[in-house]
Amino acid sequence: MAFVLLCLGSATLLLVPLAFRDLIDFGFGGKQTPANGGLADGLSLNGRFLALFALASLWAVTIAARYYTVSWVASGSRPICAARSTARCWRSRRNFSKPCKPAKCCRG
Repeated sequence: MAFVLLCLGSATLLLVPLAFRDLIDFGFGGKQTPANGGLADGLSLNGRFLALFALASLWAVTIAARYYTVSWVASGSRPICAARSTARCWRSRRNFSKPCKPAKCCRG
């Protein structure tokens, strides 16, 4: 999931300069023909601003979702490590009166 969000965010970020170029070309060049081959053909100046804003918003949402996904996956590693080290400790020792020390990966 994080890889998909990374690819989507990267593709969105690559489209922002194209949208900005179309916005500048249309703003300074006046009306252009639809055969120009630009990113937002057929849109007015306001529509091009909205397209640029939509791309920036999509990029922000994908970055936030990727950060959440990676944080969610990484936060689960500490309890899993603690459970594994506890199980490893129980299997390796015969005297249960001593408390187990957590593994290095489980310490903050």
